[in-house]
Amino acid sequence: MGILWGADHGIVEGIRKGITEGIIYGALMAGALGWFHKRRVRQLGEGEDVTPWQTLELDILGPSLQAVFVRVLEAVKHFGANVKSSSAEKGEIHARVHSSWQSFGEYLDVTIKHVEDTRYSVTVTSRPRFRWTIIDYGKGRQNVRAIAHWLSMG
Repeated sequence: MGILWGADHGIVEGIRKGITEGIIYGALMAGALGWFHKRRVRQLGEGEDVTPWQTLELDILGPSLQAVFVRVLEAVKHFGANVKSSSAEKGEIHARVHSSWQSFGEYLDVTIKHVEDTRYSVTVTSRPRFRWTIIDYGKGRQNVRAIAHWLSMG
């Protein structure tokens, strides 16, 4: 709009109008998206860390690393992530979550480590595909919670 205005009313007026409209539109969008983010985060629970980079550690009981690995792999697939690589020997799973209206997608990294006897430590990390993401409306938190929930059911 500023360019068209500038063509009719001069370059200085066009720049002034473009900057003014940019500030107004930017403020409206920041307010609307900020409100939506706060609303979405409230649904996850007060005091929760909702930054896009999320890590959750949990203990799982299982007869062997292989059995725990299969269970975790099923949880990742059930969640809907595309497994890109996995190694039962290393206890690692790397997957990708599709983009949504909340984010451009995430990478899921899962590490399984033997603690003692039949106890294993599972670390689930969700990080945005677009590294400069600062708001994901709690999507990263949702990812790690969903995997943990599925594991607790099985």
